[in-house]
Amino acid sequence: MQNPFYYLNPNYNNKSGDNSWKSYCLVVSIIINIFLFLLIIGCFLFLYFYFLPFTKDMETLKAKYEIQSEESKKLKVEFEALKEKYDIQSEELQMNKEKLVELEKQNKLLENDIKYLEIENQNLHYKTEYFEKKPN
Repeated sequence: MQNPFYYLNPNYNNKSGDNSWKSYCLVVSIIINIFLFLLIIGCFLFLYFYFLPFTKDMETLKAKYEIQSEESKKLKVEFEALKEKYDIQSEELQMNKEKLVELEKQNKLLENDIKYLEIENQNLHYKTEYFEKKPN
């Protein structure tokens, strides 16, 4: 079986023995590639652990948002119920105002009738006094 790192051998593909620098360049490029690979992995790990608290904060914010959303729905239902109750009470108030206006009209009519009856009563009183004093 052939050595898997045969290309690292300075005499690999080197018939004359003068081109050993090519194998060294190959080794250096492999080391640089490994270093860059580890650097990229390190950057990804750094970003992951750097943003991990933000994701936890986002999860807590999402939970708070869901709770606030449920509370908002409850408050909206309560608001709709109170709005319906307000509409009913405003209709009742409008009806009561109309009744009040009608009762005030009736009150004025009754006051006028009372004045008229008082005047009639006074006239009748004068007539009775006149007839009582009148000699026959």
